[in-house]
Amino acid sequence: MGTYPAFAFTPSSSSPGIVIWAAGQIWHVPLARNAEGELIAASKATNNADLTPKVIPFTAHISKKLAETRRVKTDVREFESGPQRVRAFTQLALDEAGERAVFAGAGQTWVQVLGGSLINPTTLDPIDDANFLGTSQPAKRIPYLHPSAGYYSPSFVPDSTFALHARWDNLNFSSLELADLESGQVWEVAGLPKGGGASKDGWGCVNR
Repeated sequence: MGTYPAFAFTPSSSSPGIVIWAAGQIWHVPLARNAEGELIAASKATNNADLTPKVIPFTAHISKKLAETRRVKTDVREFESGPQRVRAFTQLALDEAGERAVFAGAGQTWVQVLGGSLINPTTLDPIDDANFLGTSQPAKRIPYLHPSAGYYSPSFVPDSTFALHARWDNLNFSSLELADLESGQVWEVAGLPKGGGASKDGWGCVNR
């Protein structure tokens, strides 16, 4: 039931209502039937002030055990600075030869050269982290135009060294960038039609 996991109807059918928790109190909410026969809040159906929701007063005896508060000093910068291993990624795509993969992780897009590391086929984890780090080439960012922007949906352009990925901006929304994985050059795709319509003028790339 979402925010209100427990409530009950009153037993009287002549003056229906519900008992429900909200805002730290237990309430009685009178109900009435509208023109369609549906039960709704009675105050909306009759505009009668006497039928507005009312708090049901109650007292309770409780006992709590208080323990010493644990206070641990954690330097968040130590965990969030420097190289980090991406453990969750999405939008994985392989090139035609199966030698490289692109994916999105940590709000950016990456390209990873495959092969050269020992992977356990059962768990898909490195058999030996030291060997994995020592023999694998680290993933590299797909070349981009805006360092502070978020990137997603990477894909390879067939029979080329190019990759296409999308850039998000809160004001301009999504834009596409075409990146050369070999030279590092990036072009912003311009002139794309909005929505699902076809463009008579076609589209082009703006070299940056």
